[in-house]
Amino acid sequence: MISSKNRKIVTYTLLTLIIISVFISGVIISPFHGYYTTDENFVADSGVWMWYGNTPRGLDWPASPSMLFYFVVFGAACFKSIVANTGGIHGLVSIFESFDLEAYKYLWDREPYILLGRAVQIFVVGYVMYITIRLIHKRNHYLLTDSLRLFLPVVLVASTILLGNLPVLRPEAISGSLFILLMARLIFADSITIKEVVICSVIFGLILAQRLIFAFFIPFYVVAIFLLIPQDKIKNVLFAILMILISFIVFCPFIISDTLVVMKSFVGGIIAKMNDKPMGTFFNMEYLKIYFAEPVNYIILLLSVLGIYNLLRTKKVIYFVLIGNLFIFLFLVLRSSKIYDTHVLPAGVVTLFLIGFGLSYIVELGKATGFKVAIGLVVIMSLFHFNEAYAQHKRVHATINMHTASKWILTLPSDTKMLLNPELEFYIPKTQDCLLREKAQNLDTLKMIKKLNFLLGNKGAAELNEKDLPIIANAFAFEDEKQYDAQYRILLKYISTEKRKMYDYDIYFDSIELASHSVQTQEAIAEFKAGKYQYMVTDLQMEGVKPIKVFNKDEGAYYYVYHSKTK
Repeated sequence: MISSKNRKIVTYTLLTLIIISVFISGVIISPFHGYYTTDENFVADSGVWMWYGNTPRGLDWPASPSMLFYFVVFGAACFKSIVANTGGIHGLVSIFESFDLEAYKYLWDREPYILLGRAVQIFVVGYVMYITIRLIHKRNHYLLTDSLRLFLPVVLVASTILLGNLPVLRPEAISGSLFILLMARLIFADSITIKEVVICSVIFGLILAQRLIFAFFIPFYVVAIFLLIPQDKIKNVLFAILMILISFIVFCPFIISDTLVVMKSFVGGIIAKMNDKPMGTFFNMEYLKIYFAEPVNYIILLLSVLGIYNLLRTKKVIYFVLIGNLFIFLFLVLRSSKIYDTHVLPAGVVTLFLIGFGLSYIVELGKATGFKVAIGLVVIMSLFHFNEAYAQHKRVHATINMHTASKWILTLPSDTKMLLNPELEFYIPKTQDCLLREKAQNLDTLKMIKKLNFLLGNKGAAELNEKDLPIIANAFAFEDEKQYDAQYRILLKYISTEKRKMYDYDIYFDSIELASHSVQTQEAIAEFKAGKYQYMVTDLQMEGVKPIKVFNKDEGAYYYVYHSKTK
């Protein structure tokens, strides 16, 4: 068996190498325009435009701490600009002008903000994992065998939850790592003090403010506090719930200021994903088939079963509650018609602990042979996750055909009239005419009513019209439009002074209810063929129309350039 000192060296070294490598890959040598996903824009935009009185977007996560971080960062950038131009400041109007100018700079180049947020996230998660590993090494608990102290930290660090989420500016990385820490504090405890109740409850409130899906594990948390606190159990459970609520409100104040938005975003998001499309089976078999298509998941499943046995044989009620909560959560998730990996994140964290307990049980059964088997299984799982992470980083760093197409577009004359794939919108600057047109579409009352009917699922006779539109709908249905309107106004304020090339274009979507400034795909194609646009740049291959250019030498979907005069 490896000594205590060497166990620490292995786990801390592995954690350090992962943090450094992800930092280099995600920040120092960042992907195209700094993005792993366009969701990163939503997080940064929400924080910046809070200064303009706008409700953040994406509150279904809600990722509130990350958004508040960008609120502070943008405020600091504006303060820096004001200090640097003190001589040109003449009263409050000049100060407000500095804010507008900084917002305009942000809209032209979000990358510095994205990279800063990513760097901070990487080191925050790294620190949280360091605290968790230190707890596992130092805490005295009957479950913490020598083999578990070795294998569990490695499993936690070399997991997709850490490797896959760490560089992506979404809420999963921070919330997932904090939930790992919270689970470690509760699972490896015989009893807890009032101080620990406060700490754990504040952490849980922060987790919920970052990713509300962890609320499904509140039952386990409440029962755990009840079982672990030695005195005044009911009183301390109520106190823990109160502390969670206070922590959640502090880190997600929008639950008070924009209650309906949070409710619409989270509850509506769950309903939409559960009813996205009819399922012919009781559970989402499509997701299950994808899961079982990976051979390594059979190892994970086997170790999880052994881990469950290893926990439940202690006959401790707290572990029965944990496993019961896990199964209820999985039941609800698998009933959804649309499942992403992020939706099973809480279950993924618990599974990591079960894997560790399963490995520990194998060592217990087989002694020296069991230890070798456990090492072999850890190596297999770790290599699989490292390979997945490498593939992810390689994919986002690769030049794809869309990037090449966007660079080609920027060689065209300014003001060229085009129809573009929606993904190109982030990279192609818009002319004044384009912005004015989109600004009007963004606040078009009829389009806003269509969006509300879509969100409420109203069809036919149940559809609302302008006359019947509830005034309170403005409080929860149109935060996107309000944020876009502020952006349009900032861009239009300074666009006349801009020397860079800009283009007059529309983007297309199959469903335009949630993207008011877009054109329905088939209508857009018909308008292109009728001569409304000079070029169409798309990943769609149109029948009967010959492209003048095809981008197919790089990664990703092929991109085609069509000219309105070419048949």
